[in-house]
Amino acid sequence: MHLFAFTARGVLNPLAAFFGGFVAQEAVKAITNKFAPVKQVFYYDAIEIAPEFDPSKHIATGEQKNFFDDVYLPTIAKTKETGNRSDGLRICIGDDLV
Repeated sequence: MHLFAFTARGVLNPLAAFFGGFVAQEAVKAITNKFAPVKQVFYYDAIEIAPEFDPSKHIATGEQKNFFDDVYLPTIAKTKETGNRSDGLRICIGDDLV
C-alpha cells in the first residue's frame, strides 16, 4: 500500500499510452457495432519495475514529517524532481531504470 501511495504521485507514460489506445479502440468498437467490445476484466501487473520497498526496513518508527521527499525519493527511488518532463516516470520506476 505504501509503494502504491508513493507512485501515485508519478505517471507511467508507456502504460498511460497503452490504456489510452485500448480505451479508444473499445469505444470505436462499441459505437460502430462492427466487432464486439471486450467484456472482461483487464489486469496488468508490472510490480517488477517498481523500486524495492520493504515497509519494515524503510519506515523508521520515529516521527517522519515528510517521508516521501526525505526518504523515498533520495534513497529508494534514487531520484529527485528536477522539473523535467520525465519526473513522473522517475518517481514510479526510479532513476536507475529511466
